[in-house]
Amino acid sequence: MIRVSPPTPVVKTTGQKFFPEKKKIIVENLYTGDKDFRWKYVDYAEGIVQNTMADMFNIGVGGRTEGYSPEYDYYLGGKKIEQKISLKDGLELEFARYDGTPSGLTVTESDYYITCTPAMSKHGSEWVKVGKVRMYKVSDLFRILGTAPEDSPFRKVYEPNPDKGPGAQVLSFSEKDLKTLTGSLGAKKNQLNIACLEVGLLRDKKGKLIGYDFNFPEYCGTKESWLKWYTKSLFK
Repeated sequence: MIRVSPPTPVVKTTGQKFFPEKKKIIVENLYTGDKDFRWKYVDYAEGIVQNTMADMFNIGVGGRTEGYSPEYDYYLGGKKIEQKISLKDGLELEFARYDGTPSGLTVTESDYYITCTPAMSKHGSEWVKVGKVRMYKVSDLFRILGTAPEDSPFRKVYEPNPDKGPGAQVLSFSEKDLKTLTGSLGAKKNQLNIACLEVGLLRDKKGKLIGYDFNFPEYCGTKESWLKWYTKSLFK
């Protein structure tokens, strides 16, 4: 694993020749294909999210790790960030490989998780499906994980797959589950998961969801309210 030190400037992900679909993330490319392509694509996707967050909230960027790095993915606002992108709604917390080897949340050094998942959003009087970029404090996620995640009713097991890796044990929560958890943890609204940006959805010719378009991100709420939150509360 090659580490990039935090002060090292990060070149923004614009105009990369390797991936002409600028600021668009095809989720399948994060998990399939040969190792060289996959790692380059993961770095490309991390750069899109990192730079979008930095630009929207005027937060400084830092170094990104390269290749497989379970500890964290990049720095944002001086904090270590782990990034998760999925085509499933809700939240999945990996805590072990299929064989029980610690992984995911149990080995992370990150301060925050940033996720991008599909979710419903009310636009005027209409509910529409969008991509939501959210942040979770890792300390809150550890509270959710508990001391015996293997006994949790939310536990889900993914078997090893030659194309997608060694399998995993996760706690899987739907959007409805997350609302219940917020109450059970005694957290106020928007403190368990902070929905900060909405991005577009990418679909194939048959209408199947395949990824996210970060070309025109929008705030969840007003720009002023989120800038105040980020500058005074989140990245203080």
